[in-house]
Amino acid sequence: NKKITDQSSKNFTIRKASSGNYSYLCARNKCSSFSNRTRRYPSKVISVSGATKTIWRTAAKRWPTVSFRFVSSAPSQGIRILGYQNLASNICGQAQWWYYSSGKLGKCNIKINSNISNMNCVEAWTMTHEVGHCIGVFTHTTDGGIMDSGSAGSNGQISSPIKRMIKLLY
Repeated sequence: NKKITDQSSKNFTIRKASSGNYSYLCARNKCSSFSNRTRRYPSKVISVSGATKTIWRTAAKRWPTVSFRFVSSAPSQGIRILGYQNLASNICGQAQWWYYSSGKLGKCNIKINSNISNMNCVEAWTMTHEVGHCIGVFTHTTDGGIMDSGSAGSNGQISSPIKRMIKLLY
């Protein structure tokens, strides 16, 4: 993933919660590749463009702690759903994020495989999974939840550890 450098930004850090599993948060947010700091949007309200299908908006809204403002044009900061794209035959969807040197997420683009209806993928789960990457779950889990790699085989739920991680992050 690419990194946007913002020379003018101030240091961006997470609010320290009273308790939580910071090791889990940092493992999923890949803190080790960012000088042991987290990356997230500065607000719990995140702009999303391109959510032209109800199923995509509903999939995004499944995430706890954060909320989404659906907008008609691509935001300078936020999530851009680019819709159906030609992706490799084994990829249901894809998220690509950019962030500033401060740790503030800048934007994230989501693509859905144009052949998804002929794949072993649940489109709503795929969108929820990709939104998860966009809001800070940068690595996959192995707990049977929606953030597992190849989540078509998962239970389709956002696991409790991931819910706690997002709460801690935001």
